[in-house]
Amino acid sequence: MNVAILNDTDEGGAHFGCQRVMETIRYEMAKRGVKDIPSIKVGVNWQKDNWAKSVIGSAKLLIVNGEGTIHHGRRKAGWLISAIDFVKRNGGSVALINCLWQDNPENWAKIVSRCDLVYCRDSISASELKNIVSKVKWIGDLSMFHPTQSVNMDRSGITVSCSVSNKVTRKLGLFAYMVGAEFVPITKSLSIGTPGVFRKSKLLKSFFDKRASRSFFEKNPSAHLLASHYDYIDHLQRKSLLVTGRFHAACFSILTKTPFIATNSNSWKIEALVSDVGLDPNRVQPLGKLSESFQGESQWQYSEQELLNIESALSSWRSDGNVLFNEISGLF
Repeated sequence: MNVAILNDTDEGGAHFGCQRVMETIRYEMAKRGVKDIPSIKVGVNWQKDNWAKSVIGSAKLLIVNGEGTIHHGRRKAGWLISAIDFVKRNGGSVALINCLWQDNPENWAKIVSRCDLVYCRDSISASELKNIVSKVKWIGDLSMFHPTQSVNMDRSGITVSCSVSNKVTRKLGLFAYMVGAEFVPITKSLSIGTPGVFRKSKLLKSFFDKRASRSFFEKNPSAHLLASHYDYIDHLQRKSLLVTGRFHAACFSILTKTPFIATNSNSWKIEALVSDVGLDPNRVQPLGKLSESFQGESQWQYSEQELLNIESALSSWRSDGNVLFNEISGLF
């Protein structure tokens, strides 16, 4: 059917949130008769990759997984925007879905306005785009689209996750040690940074990053890695609190009704998620402030209203998500 996916963020299951998003997209498309869709991975400049250029050039429908890529006019985001323009000029259809949109050039929004479908993953992104793209809709991140099988057991203990910032990840590791919590990243491996002078060499970067990661785990005996989003969700369902710097870890906390606290990320994505669900805005705060005032997991349990709001949001997003995938299937 000449359908392709751009910005496939699942790199061998390395990030459990991205893994779940891409599994959801492929599963829902397969239900509608489209299987084995070719995809261009996140971070690939399609214009300089012959295979990617061929795939996009022949696409009658391009599904662009916006996810957390399109913000602050980033170079990688520009590659996605240029692909949208290319496919539309060739007479193809484009569905931009699951999209964060923040502080981007106005001419990008004008290109996006030509898409056949535009779905943001938060209301703030949708509001920013609505200035130019009148047909934009939004639902919560697709990592929360499919429900999980609940585990009926008592929750106990605190788990701490990582951050997109290596510096914050190291601080979260220290926080976990301070409060006697487990440190379990939402990723299959852990990167905590490489000295700047070595970053230009992939070999040296890999060596120093692995050494730094090994040292981190040796200093944090309660730290360990998991293999998949299924394992991570199972882990969360057994805990009474998550402390994280990752957007998708917060999504999984909502999905499993695990109370959480989050530090700021590299965009408004976590604050938008908390607002859209109807959670206490104090669940997002600077790590330094949290460290000073932390009294244990009991102070962060969900209120009855928050639990009702979670149920309502998930139900609404799943209903709207079915509409989204039906609308995509109507484009081919």
